[in-house]
Amino acid sequence: MKKFAAVTVFFVCTVIVSVVFFGCANKADTSTYAYNKDLSSEQNKVEKSLEDGIITFNDPYLKSSKDIDFVKKEASFTSTGTIKGTVKYKIIDVLQPINIDQKGDNEYPFIMEADYPDSRKTVYLVIAQKQKNKFIALDQLAIGKPDQIESIRPINQTDAKVIVDAYVLIGQNRENVELIYDFENGKIVAGQDNIDLESPLKNSVANDKPVETDIAKLPKAKGGYMSFTFDDGPDIHTGEILDILKQENVKATFFLIGSKTKNNPDLVKRIIDEGHSIGNHTYNHISMSKYSLQKQIQELQETEKAVNKVVPGMDVVYFRPPYGQFNADTDKASIEENVRRILWTADSYDWAGKTAKDIANEAIGQAQNGIILLMHDGVANSSETVKALPAIIKSLKKNGFKIIPLTELVNKYNF
Repeated sequence: MKKFAAVTVFFVCTVIVSVVFFGCANKADTSTYAYNKDLSSEQNKVEKSLEDGIITFNDPYLKSSKDIDFVKKEASFTSTGTIKGTVKYKIIDVLQPINIDQKGDNEYPFIMEADYPDSRKTVYLVIAQKQKNKFIALDQLAIGKPDQIESIRPINQTDAKVIVDAYVLIGQNRENVELIYDFENGKIVAGQDNIDLESPLKNSVANDKPVETDIAKLPKAKGGYMSFTFDDGPDIHTGEILDILKQENVKATFFLIGSKTKNNPDLVKRIIDEGHSIGNHTYNHISMSKYSLQKQIQELQETEKAVNKVVPGMDVVYFRPPYGQFNADTDKASIEENVRRILWTADSYDWAGKTAKDIANEAIGQAQNGIILLMHDGVANSSETVKALPAIIKSLKKNGFKIIPLTELVNKYNF
């Protein structure tokens, strides 16, 4: 029997960086993508029925229209315009048909890759209609570089959205993102929170010094107890955060990603050795509510295995679902794996590309008795978190707050 029931302690919604794609197809083994190769019967049927004909692709980069043979799944031609040289196109996936307006003919989503002579490589989402043996593109949208896209989820026929799991890389820091695409009136509509994979958020602060003064906001209340949590590590800035916490005599909880735990065992050992606690943040930083119960259990189990390989016998008590997304199966998985689901009540918004000063203001401005503060040691903007952290701690202490371990806070307020 399991020790904990899954309990939502806190929920403050974090904006999910999202993008959508329509599924996966059996051309994945010829591409650079790590797509799921298991096709639905419907996808197999579509693939077999479309073995001839051509697709007309309107290239938005070259501003020209080209025909691609559907049998060969590729085409090339010599560009003589502004960009001169050989351009290569490849149909990576053809996905289940959808019916955008619920009348008339179906539309077909394609995933295509273009390799340009100026060394640019781009993945496109294309929506097309079939006219005899020809597909005419209704719309196309550039998604990003091929090596940034990790998987495309099966299409949910209920809402006909395309969801892509990808990542952005700023410096040496990697941030997983979810991209969502919808369709309206024959057009592809990117989710309002989608991030541009080719131009991700960049740090806007040139000064590398920590923020020490000029904090505009004051805490909501004078004094009280609160806890610090850090998500998405261990990563390149985890050590710097540990240095600051040690200097300020503050204990925190680090919600670790299993795959990063495997690659950074020394940081995991240091977290434990210096008196901090560890939480489970899944192995691949997935949006748990989008996956089956078995997949969710697997994500928790693999992370636990990674932690126990570094720290044998380590009892991980808490679990935080990435993006704060969970469903009934998530709660079943947490009960099955004997971990307690816990979220947060205050968000520093360090994941959103804010400056160190803005991060400090967000954290300090939301401070009140009993809060769990969300910060990150493993996102693209964590260098700003490092600069903000000393000011956050000093301001909170100055205003009478005691920063205590998460377990103490949970027990103190009977969450």
